[in-house]
Amino acid sequence: MMMRKIEDNDWLYSMVQRYAEWHFVHTYRRIEFVGRENIPADGVTIYAPNHVNGLMDPVAMICCNHRPKVFAARADMFRLRWLVPLLRRAKIMPVNRIRDGWEQVKENGAVINNAAEVLEAGADFSIMPEATHRPKHSLLPLGKGIFRIACRADEVLQGKKNVYILPVGLEYGSFYRYRSTLLVNIGKPIDVTTFVREHLDLSMPQVYNLLSEELSQRLRALIAWLPDDKRYDALLEAGYLFRHLPASLGENGSEQTLLGKMKQKQRITQRILQQEAVQPEATARLYAELNEIVAERRRLGIVASSLTEPLDTLFGRIWKRGIGLFFTFPYFAFAALCTAPMWLLLLLVFSFEDDKAFINSLRYGFVMFFLPVVYLVEILLCAACTPWWLLVLFCALLLPAHWVFYEYLRQGQRWISDLRLRKAGGLRMKIANLGGKDFDCD
Repeated sequence: MMMRKIEDNDWLYSMVQRYAEWHFVHTYRRIEFVGRENIPADGVTIYAPNHVNGLMDPVAMICCNHRPKVFAARADMFRLRWLVPLLRRAKIMPVNRIRDGWEQVKENGAVINNAAEVLEAGADFSIMPEATHRPKHSLLPLGKGIFRIACRADEVLQGKKNVYILPVGLEYGSFYRYRSTLLVNIGKPIDVTTFVREHLDLSMPQVYNLLSEELSQRLRALIAWLPDDKRYDALLEAGYLFRHLPASLGENGSEQTLLGKMKQKQRITQRILQQEAVQPEATARLYAELNEIVAERRRLGIVASSLTEPLDTLFGRIWKRGIGLFFTFPYFAFAALCTAPMWLLLLLVFSFEDDKAFINSLRYGFVMFFLPVVYLVEILLCAACTPWWLLVLFCALLLPAHWVFYEYLRQGQRWISDLRLRKAGGLRMKIANLGGKDFDCD
């Protein structure tokens, strides 16, 4: 019997993929896919997203379209022999990184050839060009592996199909919080085949460097990129404080899209950096004021989302959210009780995880596989001791309980944060007197 290739598809993978996509979309309270029309209809495609949120990033690539994709992952995951069949079944192949040692990196020649074979077979491929995840709105230097794979695939295909690198910007509302938001911003593809033909006078390392610069520029344009230096925290805070300024609105003309909010943050950052070039002293004072606000906000336990709306609406927001929390508390208590086995298990698992940016990945996997089991057990127990009409009512209340539980916690955290901001007169005064309060991002 012929050995099954990693790019081969079957009914089991397709079924699990659909379930994983459905669960991923419901992991976020709001998710937007922008630029799907940029996915090449011809040729072969290598997806190249920024890497900021563990395993959530590759799952986002799966959800870009329904085509099966083969993924590259760090080779140390394959040291656990029992895990290798599962990883292969999930269409994941190992790639060694420089941090693994030069001897291991030398083995990547075979990996590159395998990836080229996957592309030659017509399957999509996905690799994180930064090689490691980091929860920041910045980019790490890109590795050369993705460009070696693309150029090798171009050699193998010999012009039969074009090879594309597809930049994808992932913009999370929060890297750590469950039920946050996610913008999947798909950019224009880089036609590697055409690019190589236009630079035949260059050596391959030079071609890799040019491709790296091009991909870096395109990824920066797809996210709310911030310079990774001492200005990072101040610029990030500016994106929250100035968000109430005019920005791209949704089609209904009132509610901002995630893309509109991201573009607004880009304009704010660009405007401050431009101001820094011509007014360095004034901008330095602005950075200092923003850093003071960051430090005091964190000390008081105020979440950044409390700053995203004008301060003059704070009192009304507190009352409105408080009333909503009061009247929905009975259902929250029911949801907390029914989902207790799930969230207690997660708390135990999280206590052993040091990487906060990986917590959402763990939650996603555990909830996807164990929540249906918890629900099934509870439904069977209810069926054994209650009449049918009560069972139907219980099922109707149970199904959304997990998501309602976490949404209530999110709203409760925001309400407490708003209360703290209301009491923090000094902080509100600093925000009101901020040197850039009249800052125009348009």
